[in-house]
Amino acid sequence: MLAVGNTRKEKNFQLLIDAFNNLKKNYDIKLTILGALVEGFQFVDVKEYEKNSIFFKGSVNNVQDYMKNSSFLCMPSIHEGMPITLLEAKANSLIPVVTPAPGIIELVTNNEDGFIANDMTQQSYELALKEALECDESTLSMMKKKAVEDYNNLYSMTICERNYFEYYKNPI
Repeated sequence: MLAVGNTRKEKNFQLLIDAFNNLKKNYDIKLTILGALVEGFQFVDVKEYEKNSIFFKGSVNNVQDYMKNSSFLCMPSIHEGMPITLLEAKANSLIPVVTPAPGIIELVTNNEDGFIANDMTQQSYELALKEALECDESTLSMMKKKAVEDYNNLYSMTICERNYFEYYKNPI
């Protein structure tokens, strides 16, 4: 599992860590968190977390490499604007497991290209993670295909450039 972003409160990584720790008891899983350690996390003992298969890697230049070697993108955010990380995940066939936060739910369709928790609670996010972990390979494969198709048809640089050009060439 992969989470990308600094550890600001809006990213809600404590909820992810708590849910992950509960699931870790029954699943052989690892969580890698990429991004600067800020706010409540700047003084965490990363070696202590590693004992529970949670790896804080800090800021990295090769996020794509981590995406290509992960199964799920965990995005437990309280809110997002336009989550570029989510679009990059789709482009890399990485299935998102997300909270129903504004900015996220516009980009993920539950059980089609990702898993959306029912609400913002730890229990609900834990259930979404569990559903992802227990999903059969055939369904996961279809979800990955749908995610890549959505990215290519709606969010690729070519599509975004064309949409911006069309928007800006028409005067208000």
